[in-house]
Amino acid sequence: MFTRAQQKLRLAIAATVVLAAFAVVAPGCGGSGSDPTPGVAVGHAQITDFGTYYGVTLDYTGATAREVGADYGRALKAIKPEFEALLDTYLGDMLENDATFAALMHRVNAIKPQLDQQYRDEIEGIASALSGGSTDQLGDNQLSLNELYMVNLATDALRATQCSFASVWGPRSATRRTMAVRVLDWPDGPGFPLAKCQAVIHYVNGAKSICTIGYLGHQGVLTGVNGHGLFAAVMDSASWEPYPDPPTGRHSYTFDLRHALETTATIDAAAAVMTVHRYAYCHDIAFADMGGSSVLENDQTEGSVRALRTDTSALRSGVTWGIPHAVAAVNSFVLPGTFDNHSNDPYNTCRWDNIVTQMKSKGLTIDRGELAAVGSYRDRAASGSEEYGDVFNSWSQMLMIFEPCTLRLDVAFHPRNSDWQGGPVFTSVPVSF
Repeated sequence: MFTRAQQKLRLAIAATVVLAAFAVVAPGCGGSGSDPTPGVAVGHAQITDFGTYYGVTLDYTGATAREVGADYGRALKAIKPEFEALLDTYLGDMLENDATFAALMHRVNAIKPQLDQQYRDEIEGIASALSGGSTDQLGDNQLSLNELYMVNLATDALRATQCSFASVWGPRSATRRTMAVRVLDWPDGPGFPLAKCQAVIHYVNGAKSICTIGYLGHQGVLTGVNGHGLFAAVMDSASWEPYPDPPTGRHSYTFDLRHALETTATIDAAAAVMTVHRYAYCHDIAFADMGGSSVLENDQTEGSVRALRTDTSALRSGVTWGIPHAVAAVNSFVLPGTFDNHSNDPYNTCRWDNIVTQMKSKGLTIDRGELAAVGSYRDRAASGSEEYGDVFNSWSQMLMIFEPCTLRLDVAFHPRNSDWQGGPVFTSVPVSF
């Protein structure tokens, strides 16, 4: 059993991706309350500040990946001159010193060769427009090429914890259409540097066009969708085995997931892509498409299962679900034959049990408002800690719901300059392909 203090210690040098189930409150999503600033267009990159997030369009038409990246880097500097300082500050808070950074760069350098060349060219193009060059110095308010790679491969080089997801479809959905809900929780630093960099990025690249919901300068997929209505979100699922140091031959799961979204149309096809390679960390991937939703339990421990879990899958002893046409996930594996990181971790068991209880309490069908109530559930009494069973918690950064049939995306972004004040305010985010 982990205390809250122990959980924070687990995150001391970790970039933490935390997912939680949530939904947009029924019709009429509110915006930021302010008009967007004029956009900045530089070559093949365009960025608009919408007040709570940056809307980015990267257009590959007639351009190489490096050219697109360089244009993006110049656009970033134009619309947000403090961009480098914000991410440099965050890296400094997270890694604490240059010695830690240098040690972890060995991991990044082992994973980097497995990235698609297009993605490397993008990152290096962005870095070519920034001021850090080849000087790796935390605290200098600049981003070097290596520091930008660290930002992009943080989930592969560092530990990430605490995630949840929920989805309904078919007879369980009030509209009979799939609704997928997810919260990105990622502990921010003093001054909210990450909240100031929240972004929705459209990659315009013909049949490979996708949309990601994440951060400026991060080119992998934390959450993403494609024109087929396929939704995917990464979720950590720790085994706490020793890190394969160096992770020679291991791939980046956030960048492989981008490749999957660019090249597949269904959950099964995307999951097949994500089970070819080995990764440094175990993880789940929450999927949704027009036909329903599944969770890929991508166990990287030796000899373990790597498989999709559906609403009808058999679960390990002691874990119950029993809700047809619905799935959920927390930071754990619950399929038989996977590493058991569920049963003895209250951050997993309490949230799972609360999601099950809350979803069953809604009856035979669930509408958007009811799914929002499941996702916003807070259990302050669980195990003596307000966050053991909390689906919505103090680390929440983005709360979103996506409907594959209509490409409807609504997101509540963490305020840029403060903690959440009251309930989340949702923005309707255009998604087009």
